[in-house]
Amino acid sequence: MVIRSETGDWGTVEIQECAREVCFSVQGALTPSVWRVWGIRDGKEPLLIGVPEPSDGQMVLRRTISKSYLARCGYWPSLPERYAAGERFADADGQERTGVRCLTCRFDPGRPFDLAYAFSVCTVKNGTATLMLDKKTGRPMVPERPDENQSLT
Repeated sequence: MVIRSETGDWGTVEIQECAREVCFSVQGALTPSVWRVWGIRDGKEPLLIGVPEPSDGQMVLRRTISKSYLARCGYWPSLPERYAAGERFADADGQERTGVRCLTCRFDPGRPFDLAYAFSVCTVKNGTATLMLDKKTGRPMVPERPDENQSLT
């Protein structure tokens, strides 16, 4: 199965199911920084597969996860539908729009979240934090002030 990154196809993941566990074997292009690989399925928190490491000119990762752990995370018996890899925003859902790059992740006031460093310029709605970046400058776009009657979470 293909692993996508912000720039396109990055690598592949092979999955082998055993009696009590699932083995993930990842291979991808060599990267100059630390990346993470995530399993994703709509309606579920992203599943961290792990951090690949350099080996023979490529990035590799082999991880075995028990089926009972996958079930607790909502990924068994249905495994991830797609896979993503990336550096800083690996666990955020990046969407391209004309002139704007939107990064989103789940937000729960009682838990850490991936866009915390930029929280002051994020919008939060229905449990999702969104950071909008100007594609030309790479700078955050300050969100509009919400209607005082609008719920923030």
